[in-house]
Amino acid sequence: MSVKAECQKIKRQVARKYMVTIAEIEGPSRREEIVDARHEAICRCSKETKANLTTIGRFFNRTHGTVIHALRRNGKDLH
Repeated sequence: MSVKAECQKIKRQVARKYMVTIAEIEGPSRREEIVDARHEAICRCSKETKANLTTIGRFFNRTHGTVIHALRRNGKDLH
């Protein structure tokens, strides 16, 4: 499975878990429940796909800096 397809699958799973939409995860909202869902999805994409930070950021309409913040917030090692 491609990195993009794997991240889409992860976004769907996380959206279902948090009861939010994929559009909300990818969108600009700073609501706590959406940020938590977004950060979990970013961390899972990083761990499960081994894609670089810039690529993961693009999948979430974010910069690599946001990906770094999500990983640090969740106590993950940067790869």
